Amino acid sequence: MNRPRKLAVLIGTLAPMLPIAFAITYGVACAVLGLQGAAMAWLRPIAALAGVALLGVLLGYAWHALHNRWLSETGRGVWILALMKLSPVAVPLYWYRYVWQDAPVDVVFSEARADVPVDHAIELTVAAS
Repeated sequence: MNRPRKLAVLIGTLAPMLPIAFAITYGVACAVLGLQGAAMAWLRPIAALAGVALLGVLLGYAWHALHNRWLSETGRGVWILALMKLSPVAVPLYWYRYVWQDAPVDVVFSEARADVPVDHAIELTVAAS
């Protein structure tokens, strides 16, 4: 996957979180100001659609983690649990670690040749991407 497509995945990941953050902020502001009824009525469908979109994003990342060849079976289970329970933190971390990079950093170093110094291996890895 090329870099623009990986950025598109990130934007698609973060897009459902923005309406949810707006809905929470607006709901708190309405509660503080004492607004009820019509001021809050339009907020429910937006929050519901954003919630469904966020659920779709989480299921997509869970599917990716389930089929990720860089993870062990235990690692897959831990990432899926983290994605479902700690999604605001785990989703960006998972995206950076397994979607943005072509391979996790520890895999790149474990596959490095023994005769190449580590500093040079880092330069080769950066130059290749």
